[in-house]
Amino acid sequence: YVIHGGCPDDTFWDFRAGLIALGRAVFEAAIRDPDTLAAVEDLANLTLAEGFQYVPEKLLEARGLMSQGGGRGMTREPTGARWIDAELPARFPKLFARFG
Repeated sequence: YVIHGGCPDDTFWDFRAGLIALGRAVFEAAIRDPDTLAAVEDLANLTLAEGFQYVPEKLLEARGLMSQGGGRGMTREPTGARWIDAELPARFPKLFARFG
C-alpha cells in the first residue's frame, strides 16, 4: 500500500508475486518486519512482477498436470485489522520515508 501508493487487487497480486520472486530471505524478513523492504533497491519495479504469478500454472500445464485451483480470484473478504492512513508513517517509518 505504501510502496505503490495504494493497493487495488491487480497491484496486490503483482506485488505478492514480486515479493516472492525476491527470494526467501527477503520475503521472510518482510513478513517479520515490512520496513526491511525499504533497503531493497528498485523495490517498486521489482514488486510489479506481472506474469510471475502464472509460472506455476504454466509449468503444470506444460507437464500435462492439472492445476488445483487457487489462483487470482478472492473468495472472501480480507481478514485482520484495518489501518488508518495517518498512522502509516509511524508504523512503517522507513518505507514511508522512501515511498510515502
